[in-house]
Amino acid sequence: MSYTPNNRQYLSTVSNVVSVLGVHELMGHGILKYSENEHWKILSTQQNHWSWKSATKNLKELYNDLQRKRKEYRPH
Repeated sequence: MSYTPNNRQYLSTVSNVVSVLGVHELMGHGILKYSENEHWKILSTQQNHWSWKSATKNLKELYNDLQRKRKEYRPH
């Protein structure tokens, strides 16, 4: 996800920032070393993290859309 004025809403709350930057980027790609083809593992990690419960509807809809459109977000 690139951060443009149109999608700043995805980083509009503490829960979203923790989910996207903390869990997805730092934990998923950084610590756990999941590859670009393993976004489904990262999404599962995000959904099981406390921040997901409080994440905004817009962020959850973004990831639902990614699951529908991109195979690396679908469990396999």
